[in-house]
Amino acid sequence: AAEEVASRGYLVHTLAARFQNAFVWGGLPAAFFTIVHWDPAALPFMNATILISIASFAAAATILVYATGNLGAAMGVDFGMNFFGLMLVSHASWLNGAALFVSRPLDAGGWTLGDAALLTVNGVLSMTMIVWLLLARRSPLRLKTRD
Repeated sequence: AAEEVASRGYLVHTLAARFQNAFVWGGLPAAFFTIVHWDPAALPFMNATILISIASFAAAATILVYATGNLGAAMGVDFGMNFFGLMLVSHASWLNGAALFVSRPLDAGGWTLGDAALLTVNGVLSMTMIVWLLLARRSPLRLKTRD
């Protein structure tokens, strides 16, 4: 929740009060959120995968905050992503004690460009589907959006 309050709450609203351009008030906090997830131990193409996936999450969370007018949906998606990544399938060697399935760490060797491409597509498509499910008119999970 603190992550969303800082990234999508305070930063977005502070910048939106000063700038009308959505690339400034939405893009700068998303870029900052993405950069803090930089992993210097990862291979360059795996780091790109991580950053693209995080950027797609940040964009999805910002879209949800804008569409709904509150942080609730972004907090829920963030909680779901963290729960999945920490409790179900973990790729973090330093934080996998509670995971049901421990996968190869993203900063370990042995990953191929094909693996990175598939993980990137998975991350972007997952965020696209989440936004669609929460905002599409015909979705059974549609959230109430602001007028």
